[in-house]
Amino acid sequence: MSESRYLPRTTPLFVAGFIAIGLPDGFLGVLWPSIAGTFGQPVGALGVVLAVDVAGAATSASLVGITLRRWGIGRQLAISAAIMAVAVATFVLAPVWFLFIAGAFLYGLGAGGLDAGINAFSATHRGVRYLNSLHAVYGIGVTIGPLAATLAVEHGAWRDPYVAILSLLLCLVLGSAFLWRFPQADPSTLPPRPIGVGRWSTRRKIERQALMTIMVFFFLYAGLEATTGQWAFTLLTHERGLPTVLSGIGVSSFWGSLLAGRFLASLAGHRMSPPRILLLSSGGALIGIALLSQSPWAIVGFLGLPIAGFSLGPFFPTLISAVPAWAGTERSNTIVGWGIATANVGIGAVSVIAAGIVETVGLPVLGALLIAISVGLAVAVGVAGRKLGAGP
Repeated sequence: MSESRYLPRTTPLFVAGFIAIGLPDGFLGVLWPSIAGTFGQPVGALGVVLAVDVAGAATSASLVGITLRRWGIGRQLAISAAIMAVAVATFVLAPVWFLFIAGAFLYGLGAGGLDAGINAFSATHRGVRYLNSLHAVYGIGVTIGPLAATLAVEHGAWRDPYVAILSLLLCLVLGSAFLWRFPQADPSTLPPRPIGVGRWSTRRKIERQALMTIMVFFFLYAGLEATTGQWAFTLLTHERGLPTVLSGIGVSSFWGSLLAGRFLASLAGHRMSPPRILLLSSGGALIGIALLSQSPWAIVGFLGLPIAGFSLGPFFPTLISAVPAWAGTERSNTIVGWGIATANVGIGAVSVIAAGIVETVGLPVLGALLIAISVGLAVAVGVAGRKLGAGP
C-alpha cells in the first residue's frame, strides 16, 4: 500500500502537529520565570530544561529514516504525539523539579519524531512552497504562544497553556490512528536503507560534502532562532526594563514576523533558488539581531525582533525542501532526520552556552553571542551555499 494515496489526508494532521509543536516553543520563554519560581530554580536552569529536551528530540529525529520506513507516516505521527501527550501531562501535574525534567526529555523525544517525520515526508512528496506554508503554521503557534503565556502569567497560572496543548495532542493521536488506520509504506517504493557516513564510498564525495554543509546550516540556524525566541523576553524585561506586557508583545512580534516571512516564501519562494533565499534570510537576520542586542535604545531593540523573525522565517523550510536535490532523493528521509537532530543539538548547545553566560557574566553579553551566531550563519551561507547549486 503506497503512502502517496494518503497525501490529501496529510495536511490537516500536519497542521495540527506543527501547531502542537509551535505553541510550547512560543510560550516557554515567557512562562519560564514562573516555572523557575515554582520549583525554586535559578533563571539559568532554562538551559538544563532545553538540553534535556533536545537530547530526546535529537534521538528520535536521527532515527526517522528507520521509523518512517517501518511504521509509515500515520504511525509516526500517532506514536510521537502520544509520547508528547504523556510529557505535557507530566508538566501539568509535576510536583517536583525532577519530574518536570523527565517530562522535558519525553517531550523532546515525541516532538523530535513528530517534527522530523512531517518534514522528511513533506520534503520527499512536496516542494518549497508547501513546506514554507506548513512552517507558517508553526509560526502561528509560536506567535499565539507568548500572548497566551503572558495572560497565564498575569493570572498566576503557568500550567494552563499546557492543558490546552494536551487536548490538541490527544486529538492528533486519535486522528492519526483512525483517519489513516496506520498505513505503512509499500516496500517496493522504499529507498535503500540508510547508510552511515563512514561507509560512504569516494564516489559520493560531493554528496557527503553537501550533507556536512547542510548540517552546519541546521545547527547554526536552530541555535539562533531558539536562543533569540527563548531569551528575548528576559532580555527585554530584565536588561532593557520594558514592561511585561510590552515584552510579551515583542516576543510575539518575533514569531509573528517569522510566520509572515514563511507565508511570503510560500507564495513566491519558487521564484528564487534556495541558496539565494538562504543568503537573504541570514543577512536580514544579522541586521535584526544587531539592532536587538547592540542598540542603546530599548525601543529600537524591540523593533529588531520582527526584523530578525521575518528574515529567519523562510530559512528552515527552504533548507529542508532542498535536501532531496542537494543530497540525494534516496536518502532524503534519513538526511532530513539527521538535519533536525543536528538542529536540536544546536538548540541544546547554544542554550547551555547562553544559560552559562547569563549566570556567570550577565544578560548584556548574551547579545554578543547572538551576534556571533548570526555572523557565522551568514558567512556559512555566503561561502558554502552557492556550492550546493540552484536546488530544486
